[in-house]
Amino acid sequence: MRFAVWILVLTAVLSLSALLSGELLPPAMADRAVFKLFELGDPFRSWWFRLLLGVLAISLFICVTQRGPRLVRQAFSRTFLFDPQSIAVYGGYRRIITENGEEAVTAAFHRSGLKVQRREAEGRVALSGTAGGLSRLGPLFNHTGMLLLILGGLAAGITGYSARITGSAGDTVALPEWGFELRIDDFNIVYYPISLNQWVELPDGRRGKVADISGDSALVELAPHQGIETAGSRLPTRSLRNDFLIREEGRPTPFQGNVRSYVTRAAVIVDGREVVKRDITVNHPLRYRGYRFYQTSFELGGIVTEVDSITVNCLSDELGKATVTLAPGGPPAALPWGGCSVAALRFLPDFRLDRGLQAFSASGELRNPAVCLKIIRDEGAEERWVFTQALEHTGGNGLPLQFLIFDLTGIRTAPAGYRTVLDVKREKGRWIIWCGFILMTIGLALIFSTSHRQAWAVVMKGSGSRDEVHLAGRSNRDAQRFQQSLSLQLSAIGGQQSKADS
Repeated sequence: MRFAVWILVLTAVLSLSALLSGELLPPAMADRAVFKLFELGDPFRSWWFRLLLGVLAISLFICVTQRGPRLVRQAFSRTFLFDPQSIAVYGGYRRIITENGEEAVTAAFHRSGLKVQRREAEGRVALSGTAGGLSRLGPLFNHTGMLLLILGGLAAGITGYSARITGSAGDTVALPEWGFELRIDDFNIVYYPISLNQWVELPDGRRGKVADISGDSALVELAPHQGIETAGSRLPTRSLRNDFLIREEGRPTPFQGNVRSYVTRAAVIVDGREVVKRDITVNHPLRYRGYRFYQTSFELGGIVTEVDSITVNCLSDELGKATVTLAPGGPPAALPWGGCSVAALRFLPDFRLDRGLQAFSASGELRNPAVCLKIIRDEGAEERWVFTQALEHTGGNGLPLQFLIFDLTGIRTAPAGYRTVLDVKREKGRWIIWCGFILMTIGLALIFSTSHRQAWAVVMKGSGSRDEVHLAGRSNRDAQRFQQSLSLQLSAIGGQQSKADS
């Protein structure tokens, strides 16, 4: 055990030195051979740190295997002492001459909270009282739990996985090692309601701090505006905004002082089917197949491209050409040949297909425009993606048609809002760490909430009805209190008592 303590001290000293060297040494030192050899840029994943943990794990394993059987025996086995000299070595030893010694001692042990068992040999009766034997297992649970924590940490450090992904609402993100996809449905920045001491923005663009709220109005202490000190102003609370933007490094970004949470609404897609849908917040990750998606931050997005209308050419080998203008999400338009009409369901400026063959826009820029058309005929309706070049015929032998985008009208670009930033982690040894934590908790509870109390007595029949009783007891915690309690119960036995050896 001393060896394990020294390994712990050495690990702590080296880890602290590595952290301080990384903070205090100039950045140029990162290129030095010694810095790279000992991996001081990431000491807790370095080879020497893992080596020390491995040596500590071996030491704990040896300790558990050597001490474990003895602690289990102490917790569940009983000892019976028939020789008064064997009892006299324990604290609180008493020699009592009393009537009905066995019954009196048994009753006294029961009053002290001890469970009593009896053995008889050579005309003597040995009594053994015990309680709290499980406390002996506390150190065993602690050492085993620490061993599992180390093994789990090593497994997580060696096989751990970490990645960072970003995405805007509508994006589908997938990495090859996942085996599934993550669809970003929405991302929101949630703000606190208007309250005291918040910075707010007034309808005229000035900003200040809320000094008082009374009913539906708030008193705002205005900040200096254009170099002029301004007084406070009382305005309706509903006219104030606490989600205003400030400029950092020349870019507009939300004022963080009023932000309560970041929320990403995401769904796990497996083979084109939605299997899990959940909100991801800072302290509530999404878990799936051992992967954990943590809400980390956000970043400013790119642009979003929208159009007012889409002009589509419809080509028929038999009937010729027709042109219709459609609004995304608008009503269908009839083709001149009768019995057929089309509607524009959805427009994507940069068409892509994910692994589940679901369409999405890879960016907000107009790179590969596509529109999803709904073709309505007497015999039914079908949907087709249409591009600036015709890819296939559709419609059947009776009315084969080709569609392609001819023109886009009312093209608008706008900022795409914010992109969520998620950290993805997977640690195969995580369950080992949890088992170690649970065992250590149980061990600490056994050590500090219980104590192993033992008492022994040997009753020797004397002349007449008087018996000679030798007894003593011990406890692994708070021994003095246990001796006082045991002595108090023994005093009720009566008879002649003595602390002297027999």
